[in-house]
Amino acid sequence: GNNMKNLFILIFLLSPIALLAQKANIYGRVFASGMPVKQAIVKLDKNLNYQVTDSLGVFHFKDVTPGEHHISVSLLGYKNYKKSISVKPDENISLEIQLNNDDLGLNEVVVSATRY
Repeated sequence: GNNMKNLFILIFLLSPIALLAQKANIYGRVFASGMPVKQAIVKLDKNLNYQVTDSLGVFHFKDVTPGEHHISVSLLGYKNYKKSISVKPDENISLEIQLNNDDLGLNEVVVSATRY
């Protein structure tokens, strides 16, 4: 009957094959004081999916499902960065993320600079 047909359509829509074409990419670079930041931890949403930036500050999330996503970047000595982004199907998003010094870290830098 009609119910079986609807069920089949639903299963198809939820299957990876149907979603494959819809997946988006999120690229980004993390900077602090104009310099690329390596080893920063970039998290996508609350899941375990995270990336560590390379020596050029670059990260890349593949196969991102369309919709609202939250990106957070953390690195010792810097304030946590958080951003919400809306992802469209098949979209390639490019982010430039600027980290700000944590005040604690900043003071240490100032102290060590005045020592000389």
